[in-house]
Amino acid sequence: MLAVITFSQVMLGLGVPLAVRRRAVVMDDLTGVMNSARLFAALTIVPALVMGFLVDLSFFGSETTSSRIAFFIGMAAVPLAVSWATDVSVLVAREQYLRMAVLGLIQAATSLVCVVSFWLAGGLDVASVLYANLAGSVLTFVVGLAWVRVPLRRHHEFASLLREGASLTGGQLASVASGRLDQVLVLGALGSTSAGLYSVAVTIGTLPLPIAQAVGAGAYPKFANGDREATTSAMRHCAALGIVAALLLAMVSPFLIPILFGHEFAGAVGATLVSVLASVSVGIAFVTSMALAGARMGNRMTAAQTVGLAVGLALLTPLAMLWGVVGAAVAMLLGTVTTTTISLHFLRLNPFSIFPRPVDWAGAIRFLVR
Repeated sequence: MLAVITFSQVMLGLGVPLAVRRRAVVMDDLTGVMNSARLFAALTIVPALVMGFLVDLSFFGSETTSSRIAFFIGMAAVPLAVSWATDVSVLVAREQYLRMAVLGLIQAATSLVCVVSFWLAGGLDVASVLYANLAGSVLTFVVGLAWVRVPLRRHHEFASLLREGASLTGGQLASVASGRLDQVLVLGALGSTSAGLYSVAVTIGTLPLPIAQAVGAGAYPKFANGDREATTSAMRHCAALGIVAALLLAMVSPFLIPILFGHEFAGAVGATLVSVLASVSVGIAFVTSMALAGARMGNRMTAAQTVGLAVGLALLTPLAMLWGVVGAAVAMLLGTVTTTTISLHFLRLNPFSIFPRPVDWAGAIRFLVR
């Protein structure tokens, strides 16, 4: 249920938050654009409820009434998530990174506090987890409205905003799907035990992703302004920080996995090392996607993400059957390398040009701290 809600927020957002991010960089007055974005967010309640009804009818008929009600309420709150995602985009464009970080953390932090509270009170169930997620979304929505205030005036270029956003939707959906569908396929191909090992590997492999997200956010205004030198520099900074993070995780994972998850998860070490290696490419792929979005090449971003996802998923089952969870991790590594390679081609960047130089290691740290 939570996965459906999360996926719906991205799908029904139609890429509008990312389209607003680009316009916030190049436009001085955002009143009309933000009013259009707010109106669009409110309108998503209709498809959200229709989708919720169809999904509930198809998959959740055997669940408890309380959890199904919580699911419907969560789907009805999809407009809130679309709204605060737009606010995050504006904060990125305005380079208000502290507020952006706080707004990004409110959702997870609120949800975590609520879940722990329900657990300690002995009332943790499916419905309470969904309500915890809802509480985080409501609070984030309220703070976003307070920080990104616009007067209620006419809407501006509502149709063109939707058209630009629609060109970005496919890439965002493919990015979300790449973190979900592979685990479903591993479950079907290798069973629940191997799926658990693979899940641990993927979780550890995604730990460096916030670094890439920070680099992408910091460099986005320059992406939107067509600064080619800044684009190449951001790629090298992301690669430098990703390599450091990957090396650290590769060194500690063989020792920490048995301690954190138990000795029965020692079989996840091999897949974790591959997943950690893939994290470097995943980070670069994220930054290249932001660069393509900023350059108004949303269709190309979608193509790169979709082809990479297709390659990874096509190879996953045969490689998993051949090499187990390590093979599954290798398949997704090849998928993300495909996405990165295609994205760099669209940006007309040589893969060797983004390899970190000696000055990039210190420069990356300075950029990240700023």
